[in-house]
Amino acid sequence: MGPMAAARMPRRSSARIRVAGWVIAAVSTVVACELAAARELTAARVFCASASATSCWAAKDGAESSLGRFPQRLAMRASDRTPLENSPVVMELEQKALAAAEAWDTVVTDFLEPFVVAAVQGRLEKAEEVSCLKEGGYADASRARLVLTRQDLVDASGTSEAPQEHVVILRIVADFEASGPLPNVLVDIGIDLSQVGDILTNREVAYVALTPDVATTAQRLLKRALAGVSSIEVLEPGEEPEGDQQEVKLVRLDKRDDKNNRDKNRKR
Repeated sequence: MGPMAAARMPRRSSARIRVAGWVIAAVSTVVACELAAARELTAARVFCASASATSCWAAKDGAESSLGRFPQRLAMRASDRTPLENSPVVMELEQKALAAAEAWDTVVTDFLEPFVVAAVQGRLEKAEEVSCLKEGGYADASRARLVLTRQDLVDASGTSEAPQEHVVILRIVADFEASGPLPNVLVDIGIDLSQVGDILTNREVAYVALTPDVATTAQRLLKRALAGVSSIEVLEPGEEPEGDQQEVKLVRLDKRDDKNNRDKNRKR
């Protein structure tokens, strides 16, 4: 190999190394962009698969919302994603409302989260023939059922408010510290959280809103499921529940705490 060729070798090697570096950087950038796009596409497709799903999830800044049998785990999306009012759950409720109005019928939903209630009301506000009344059992209820019917039927009744016949509120006096979280207790006795409205607690007094079809069962079974029960009675119409609002979702308990609660209930 001549002197000139030997001098050119380091230069060629250096050039090849630089080119290889550029190629690696370009490939890394493309891969990163593809991964980011895939993540965005996955996030944008977070929907409830059907209205009969037992539970669904959707995220908003990593936050989670709770629901029962009726799919409600939907959160407000970013500006480049589908808004809640256009979600499958809300649109299905809209269709049920329109069908009820056309048939001069009435449809009552399960208990819904407040943001779902607001979204459904927003979609139906321009449908003049549809009435969408919120019923939670008391004036400031958060979780509520929607009474979907024809506006003419509401006008004929002479009131613009839903009759409080689709919600029963139980007033419970018991030792709740020894009983565990009320949502867990309700599920343990066979009541789905979609049948549960607001839960308000004030020391040893709790108010639980329920659908009428499970209220009698709850009243009977809670006497055995809760510790230190003094009374369980139906709140009279016009009476307002008082207390701190509790989240209506299952709470993961330490196995030892769960066992201690069961042992206390057995000893009563």
